[in-house]
Parts: sequence; structure tokens; C-alpha cells
Amino acid sequence: VALSCAVLLGWWAHTGVAVCAGVSALLAVAYSHPRTKFKAHPQLGPATNALGYGVLSPLAGFVVVGIALSWRAVASSALLVAAALATYFAAQVFQQREDQARGYRTFVAKHGPRMTLQMVRMWIGLACAGVLAMSIYGWFPRVCIVVAPAWLWLDGWLRRERERRLDERFARGFVARLSVLGLVLLAAAYADFFWGYLSHAPPAG
Repeated sequence: VALSCAVLLGWWAHTGVAVCAGVSALLAVAYSHPRTKFKAHPQLGPATNALGYGVLSPLAGFVVVGIALSWRAVASSALLVAAALATYFAAQVFQQREDQARGYRTFVAKHGPRMTLQMVRMWIGLACAGVLAMSIYGWFPRVCIVVAPAWLWLDGWLRRERERRLDERFARGFVARLSVLGLVLLAAAYADFFWGYLSHAPPAG
């Protein structure tokens, strides 16, 4: 019922939003339905999350506000894909026993929590490196380079966690630190926007 309502609300907003919501609804069913069970697959599980959170969600946002697709929009979506994959693998880190008991063939069930943690570091690293590159290039506000120390702080914590027991405590710690990183990035972007507004600069640079 909730998925159907989401599609109807999307249709009310824009046809393109309804399409994004409809595809997302189908992915949600395929992800959890016992006959398809994408969440138990080592490739289909991550792909579903990457497509839903990294592509369809921002695409619906672009449609609503009427932003034309550009290379910057595509690159930004790629960074969201990387971030979505990082959080997906982070959620798996402490679920090896549960996934193996269910007969799932997830990445952590096949390769273990420490290899999964390496995937988390890799995808976060790609996302943050992309933010830095796009900030230096000028596609993002240059003040967004402040993400660098927050990224190094999070990555250092992840390296130390490899030597500890990866359980629910890790998940809570990861969410807290990732939230700090995201808030630092958002605060920098909004500070740049409001400074431009007060300086009567053109919107979005």
C-alpha cells in the first residue's frame, strides 16, 4: 500500500517522478520478495541500493526542480552511488552469521566482515575524493574541500575498527561519524550559498 501511494504521489508531482517511484517500488519488491530476494545476492543487492538511492532518488529531485541533466549532475549522481554502496556494505559488516544462517550469498557471507569493511573504506574514499576533485574544479563550492579532514578522521576510525569486534557497536559508531561528515559537507555548501546571497552573487555561482 505504501509503495503504491508513493507512485501515486509521484504522479501528482510529475510523470518523471512517478516513473522513478514506480521503478523504485519494483526494486523494493524484488529486493525482499522470497522468490527474487535480491538482498541475498552478492551483486544484485548492492546494485539495487545503488540504483535506488544513487540514481533514481536524485533523478526524481532533478525532475521536480526542473534542472537540466548535465555532466555535473551525472558526476554528482555517481558520488551518491558511491555513498549508497558505502552505507550498504557498512550495514553488512556485522551480519555475517545471520546471512550465512539464512543461506544468503551476500558479500559479507562470502568474504567476511574485514573484507567488507575494506569495501566501505573504498566507496567512502571514492565519494570523498570525487567531492574534493569537483570542488577544486569548481563544480562544487570550493569551501567543500573541508570534507578532507572529516574523511581522514572517519577513515582512521575505520582502520582501527578492523582490529576490533565488528558488531552493532560498529554500526552505531559508523552512523554517528558518517553523519558528522555529511553535516560538515552540507554546512560548508550552505555557508557558501548564503555568503553568495549576502554578496548579491548569482545563484549557484
